[in-house]
Amino acid sequence: MQSPPHLAVCRSNKSPWVCLTCSSVHCGRYVNGHAKKHY
Repeated sequence: MQSPPHLAVCRSNKSPWVCLTCSSVHCGRYVNGHAKKHY
């Protein structure tokens, strides 16, 4: 079984969020908040 890929910004694989506009994947607001800062 493969482990999930790491996210590009913070190298985390916990709580990934997908942007519904551009489909990029960032960590969620409860990890490092990169998804919240995306837009």
